[in-house]
Amino acid sequence: MKYDTVFFDLDGTIDDSAPGIVASVRHALAKMGEPDRAPEELLCFIGPPLIPQFMAFCGYTKEKAEEAVKFYREIYSEKEIYNVRIYPGIEDLLKALKKAGLRTAVTTSKPEHFARRILEHYGLDVYFDAIVGPHSDNISEDKREVLAEACRIMDVKPQDGRTVLVGDRKYDVRGAKITGLDFIGVSYGYAPEGEFEAEGVACVADSPAELEEILIGG
Repeated sequence: MKYDTVFFDLDGTIDDSAPGIVASVRHALAKMGEPDRAPEELLCFIGPPLIPQFMAFCGYTKEKAEEAVKFYREIYSEKEIYNVRIYPGIEDLLKALKKAGLRTAVTTSKPEHFARRILEHYGLDVYFDAIVGPHSDNISEDKREVLAEACRIMDVKPQDGRTVLVGDRKYDVRGAKITGLDFIGVSYGYAPEGEFEAEGVACVADSPAELEEILIGG
C-alpha cells in the first residue's frame, strides 16, 4: 500500500449533508431579511467556510457575515445537525482501512464539536484516530490550518508521501497542495462538473468501493 494515513473531509465525502446545511442557510437568510432562495442555489455553502461564503453570496461585510453564521448555527445545532445521510459503503470502507492497519482522521471546516456529534450519532467515530476541525482556541475554518493541525496531532510528515487527503471540493484540493499532502477526489460529493480537472486532480473515485480499491488494492 502506498499510504499509511488517510485524512477524510466530512461533508460530501463521508456524509450527504445538503438537507441540514441548506435548511440552516435558508433560516439565516430569512433572519437577515434576504429573499428566499431555491435549495439548489444554496449548495455552494457545502464545503467552504461559512463566513467568506456568506460574504461572497450576499455581498456582506465580515461583521454581517458573522451575524448570519450565528443565525445559521442556532438552528443547525438544535434541529438540523443530524439531517444528513451517510453515503452507502462508507462504513465498509472505514472497516476495511482499519483492518488493513491504516490510520484515519476526519479533517473538516465544520466546527469540531459538530463533526464529533455527527460521527458519534452515526457510530462512525470509532473508526477514526482523530477528528479535527475549527475550534475557538486553536484553528480557524481555513482548510490549510485544519490539515496542519491534523498533521501535528497524527505526527505526520506530509512530504514523505505516506498521507493522503480524500475530499470532494476544490478547497480540499488546494489545502492538500499547500500542506504537501497527496489528494484523491470523490465524484459522488458536491464538486461541480470539471472542478477536479481544473484543479489538476489525477485520481478520482466514483464510489467508496472504488476508493477502497485505490487505497488498499491499488
